[in-house]
Amino acid sequence: MEMKMSPIQVSFLGVFLCLVVRSITSACNERPGVCPPERFYNSSEKMESQCEDDSECPGDKKCCEDNGVKFCKPPAEGRNGTCPPCSYQEGITERRDDVCSADSDCAPGSLCCFTDSKKECTSTEEKEGFCGNGKFCFLPQRPLCQNDTGCPGNEKCCPSECIDMCLPPLKERPGQCPPVVSEESDEDESPKTDDYSTRIIIRCDSDANCTAPYKCCETMWGKNCTAPMGVEDLE
Repeated sequence: MEMKMSPIQVSFLGVFLCLVVRSITSACNERPGVCPPERFYNSSEKMESQCEDDSECPGDKKCCEDNGVKFCKPPAEGRNGTCPPCSYQEGITERRDDVCSADSDCAPGSLCCFTDSKKECTSTEEKEGFCGNGKFCFLPQRPLCQNDTGCPGNEKCCPSECIDMCLPPLKERPGQCPPVVSEESDEDESPKTDDYSTRIIIRCDSDANCTAPYKCCETMWGKNCTAPMGVEDLE
């Protein structure tokens, strides 16, 4: 006896076959890597999917689930660097929608960091130049910047009296290089650099090669990282 399928059964069978084919195709098109975690998203704004599988995404991006829809995202990866301390915008008491969920969502040189009650891409690269010698403060004020990224142009986020603020950078690290003293010089004629700064020889070309607060100074052994004069705190 020949069995006939109703139009509804035929339709269901067609849908089932399409889903099976799509599932197989999706598996074949899957690219290496894993999708980043879903973002925290509490907005009522409707979003639409950008893709169905990895083959519809450019480059090495993957088609990733995110709050009920799919987006093309770079595969999750962790980057070297440190996020600035968590900051919260005054007056905001609720968690805000994330802009990113992994470092791979951000441009090169940036990390996905929690700031202003949400996760967003934050540059961790320092600008060229140096900050002045910040003085000790009894009553620190709320900082006007967190890092160099939040400063306009070439300005850096530097300590100034009792507050961190954006300031034009110095070309050289604060302080003065000690006088160059030869081994034959009389000790009474001019002061020698401190023992701890001259015994450990660290070659340099500029202050940028030295860790703070040391400066690149001429010494009897050539240009070395040296403890500067006129700097209050050398810790």
